[in-house]
Amino acid sequence: MKTTQRTGFGLILRREWRWFWRRKVLWALATYIPLGMFAFLAVSFWHGVATSLPIAVLDNDNTQLSRTISTRIDASPTVEIVTKVYDLNEAKRNIRGGTVYGVIVIPEHFSRDIMMGRQPEMTLFYNTQMLSAGNQVAKAFQEVLPALALEAQGLARLSKGMTTKQAAAAVNPIPIQSHALFNPAFDYSHFILAGIIVAVLELTIALAAALTIILDMAIDPKLRVVRRMGNGVFQVILAKQLIIFVFSCLVYGICDAIMFSVYDLPLEGSGGLLLASTLLFIIAAQLFGVFWAVLLKSDSALAPTGMILAPAFGYLGVSFPREAMSGFSLGFSYVIPGKAHIPVRFDQTLRGAPVEFSMPAFREQLIYIAIITLIIAILLALHLRRSKDSEEEAETTAPAGQPGEA
Repeated sequence: MKTTQRTGFGLILRREWRWFWRRKVLWALATYIPLGMFAFLAVSFWHGVATSLPIAVLDNDNTQLSRTISTRIDASPTVEIVTKVYDLNEAKRNIRGGTVYGVIVIPEHFSRDIMMGRQPEMTLFYNTQMLSAGNQVAKAFQEVLPALALEAQGLARLSKGMTTKQAAAAVNPIPIQSHALFNPAFDYSHFILAGIIVAVLELTIALAAALTIILDMAIDPKLRVVRRMGNGVFQVILAKQLIIFVFSCLVYGICDAIMFSVYDLPLEGSGGLLLASTLLFIIAAQLFGVFWAVLLKSDSALAPTGMILAPAFGYLGVSFPREAMSGFSLGFSYVIPGKAHIPVRFDQTLRGAPVEFSMPAFREQLIYIAIITLIIAILLALHLRRSKDSEEEAETTAPAGQPGEA
C-alpha cells in the first residue's frame, strides 16, 4: 500500500523546532546573546544617576563666603570637589589629564564685591568632550550657584538697612519655579538603557530571522524540500519566524520585567498599547531580516542587516534629538524597525501620554510592516518564478530516457 507523505504547517513547525535547538548559532542569537548584552548594559547603568563626578576649585578669594560656596557645591550629590588648584595652568592640566570633569574659579575680591552690591563673575571650565559628564557638572553648578548668589546679595542688602521682604524683592523680583517632567531624577536607566534595549533586540532578532532562512537556502537554494513539507514557501517562512517570534517575545519580556521591577521604570500610560507596539516591533525586526535573506539568498544577507542596524541607536532619537538630524539621517531612520516603537515606548512609560498621542507612531509601525511584507512577497514570487522556469528548462533539455531534475 502506498503511503502518503505527511505535509503541512504543523510538520514544518515541528521540523523547525528540532532544528532550532540543533543550530547553536541561531539559538544563541535568539536567546542568550541578547540577554547577555542586556545584562552587561544593565550592570553598567546600575546607578542610573551620575553622582560624585570629580571637580576642582580655584579659590582666589579665600574668604568665609567663598569657602561656603565650595562647601555647598561639594554637598551636591552630582559632583565632588576632589582637589584644590592654585592657578589656571594647574586647572587646565587636571581637566586635560582627566582627573576632574570641571574646575570652578572664584575670583579675587568676590566677597567684597558681593557686599558692595556688585555682580562678580564665577567661572566654570568643564570638559564637554565627555558630553554627559560635562553637562551634569554644569547642571550641578547652575543649580547651586543662583541660590547662593541670591542669598549673598540678600545679605548685602540687609546690611544696608533693607527689610527682609525688600531684600528678597530686590534680588529676585520675578520668582521662577521650574519643574523637571518625565524623568525628573535624570535617571539614565529609564531613558538611555530603555532605548539601548530596543537597538540591541532589533539587531539580534533581525539576524536570527535572516539566519533561519539562510541556513536552509544554503543547502537547498530553491527550497524544494521545505516547500513540499509546508505546502508552500510562505508557510515555511511563517513557521520559521513563529519560533523566532516566541523566543523574541520571551527575551523582551524578561528585559522589561527587570526594567520595571529592578530599575523602577514607570508605566504611566497604557500597558496594552505598549504591549501591542512591542509585538509589532518584534515582527518588524523579523521582517527586516527576512527581507535581506530573501533578497540575497545567502549568508551575505547578514552583512547589510548588521551594518544597518548596528548604528541604529544613533538614529532612534534617544541620544540625539531627531529634530536636529540631517535630512539623510531622518530618511535613513525610517528603514530602522525600532524607529516608530521608541516614541510609543517612551510615551507610555515615562510620559504617560494619552493613547491618541502615540497613535501616529503606532500606525507608522503598521505601515512599515505592510510595506516590507509586500516587498518580501514580491521578491519571493519572483524567486519562485525563476526557480520554476529553471526546473522546466532542465526538464526540457534533459537527455532522452533521463528524467529532468525534480
